[in-house]
Amino acid sequence: MSLAHPDVSPLARQLLARLGRCGPAEDDVGEQLAEMGPSEMEAVAELIDRRLCVVIVGWKELFWVRLTDKGRAAIDRRSEATTQA
Repeated sequence: MSLAHPDVSPLARQLLARLGRCGPAEDDVGEQLAEMGPSEMEAVAELIDRRLCVVIVGWKELFWVRLTDKGRAAIDRRSEATTQA
């Protein structure tokens, strides 16, 4: 999946990139959903629809947004394409 796909909003692409900076999958805790604004929550819903991220209940019973393996793969493909360009 190309992150430049017309069905993926610019804000969703930004959020996906931001979630990708949370660290390797085994250490990634994601970002707290409660700290996101309404437009970011819409972007989360968009990424969930595409199975690029999930919302889980974690530490202190808070909701956390984390990348899925598919989301990480999309970021890796974009990084590879940018490096080769």
